[in-house]
Amino acid sequence: MDIKTIVFKNVYVSTLMLIVIIFAPLGLIDYLTGDMVQSNLPLYALIFGIGQLVLSFAVILLMRKTEVFSIDDFKFKQVGKCFLLAWFGILFAVVTFFMSLMQLPENSLQTPNLLHFLVFLFVTLTTGIFEEVLVRGFALKILLCKIGNSKKGIHKACIISSLFFGLAHSVNIWSVGEILPVIVQVINATAIGLFFAALFLRTKTLWMPILVHALINFSSMVFNAIIKPEVLQQLNQTQDEVNVLGSVIGAAVIAVPFFLAGIILLRKIDEKGVAERFAK
Repeated sequence: MDIKTIVFKNVYVSTLMLIVIIFAPLGLIDYLTGDMVQSNLPLYALIFGIGQLVLSFAVILLMRKTEVFSIDDFKFKQVGKCFLLAWFGILFAVVTFFMSLMQLPENSLQTPNLLHFLVFLFVTLTTGIFEEVLVRGFALKILLCKIGNSKKGIHKACIISSLFFGLAHSVNIWSVGEILPVIVQVINATAIGLFFAALFLRTKTLWMPILVHALINFSSMVFNAIIKPEVLQQLNQTQDEVNVLGSVIGAAVIAVPFFLAGIILLRKIDEKGVAERFAK
């Protein structure tokens, strides 16, 4: 029995299991190199980024084995239209960056370390590539092949793949150590995942969710290259203090708008076009 038959025989369980299995090596990398987060964050980010890039190629191989790979998913057509559809995610990244910037203490910034800047750009881009290829390029397409022959089925596939995406972030409990921040991450990732799923279907390219995903991550990670080390350490210690009310508000501020943005994008999905591309 080949892997395609196994996956499509029990599509929900097998898809979730494959996501967990493919995410697992990143947990191992984090476990083996986690001490570097405090001592040498750029090196940790570089190793993590390389791991994500290698796993991305493994996912593409899996997509070929299950016959859901299409080179069209990696083409970038109608660039202007794509960026217009992605406006909410781009705006969120920009607003997040400037809000964080304005909340910094005085004299917090330093001359950017170009090497560190490039490393953090690399790791955020590889995160976008890995997670979008895995969840939208593989998992969502598998679900669409199974149930995407109607508008209800398309919506169901997007929601389920987004739930899988959110649950995959629960592995962060290993590195975070506190359950509340991880629950917030799961909720936020699920809502953002729905937006990315809708964006993929509307733009017909994985590059748009990849770039927006990378931009959102980079809007916060870039501070590791532009803030003085002592200020950064102080800020990290402050963020480590778990605040229930703050976590709930933070989850609502991020999850609700992204969920609504995803729903709005899904309302104008070309049902027939999606069925022709994916449903079997």
